[in-house]
Amino acid sequence: MTTGELELPSSAASFLNCNLRGDEAMATHTDPVCGMKVDDQKAASQSTYQGNTYYFCSEGCKTKFDKNPQQYTSQKAVN
Repeated sequence: MTTGELELPSSAASFLNCNLRGDEAMATHTDPVCGMKVDDQKAASQSTYQGNTYYFCSEGCKTKFDKNPQQYTSQKAVN
């Protein structure tokens, strides 16, 4: 696909065409509790913590997260 003088790879062109048609692009996120890949539009549940939205594969993972979100969101220090 060419936009003006910019040549886009076919994957980028497909993404842009999808968005130009008004279709919603699905995003995949990682469940912070179990590590499973979760489609944001098919997630069993979601929570917001410190301004970030987290998606879950099940209510069980959401419940664990909500009890102690710091356990699943804190980044380990790199030495």
